[in-house]
Amino acid sequence: PHWWCGTFSPHGDQLLTQHIAQSGLSPTEVALCQYCVFSGIHQNHPLNFTLFSNLLDKLIKPLQSNSVSEEDVKLFWDATKKLLPSCFGIIRKIRKKSTNEKTTMKQVTEVLKILNCISSLEPLPSTDLFPVNLYPWITYQGDQPNCNIHET
Repeated sequence: PHWWCGTFSPHGDQLLTQHIAQSGLSPTEVALCQYCVFSGIHQNHPLNFTLFSNLLDKLIKPLQSNSVSEEDVKLFWDATKKLLPSCFGIIRKIRKKSTNEKTTMKQVTEVLKILNCISSLEPLPSTDLFPVNLYPWITYQGDQPNCNIHET
């Protein structure tokens, strides 16, 4: 698991390039589409965390500068909510793995990059990134769930 990093066959790339050109999608819109689709796929078929780290590098500035529509911001947070459980799963299981393995350290490094990028953004007020049914091990302070990666 965690090996595919976004590389398509030449024919697949050509088809995607044509679709992007015909649709007039900006690089930010393309990165957001990929992030949303890949996050959904990642729930059942683990993808390489480098893929998400690279996409977040493309998305972070547009998201921080509010140059993304509100609807796209909601799509971003919905996709992030799908990605986070696997990120925290890697961190929680690190003690069971050998830190001498190059792939283990690469995964942890990429997950930390992902969490760092996400933590620099402010989730929408309606976004519960850490629902209790997915994160029973998190203790909540007060009446509201923690919607903050640093607190989690």
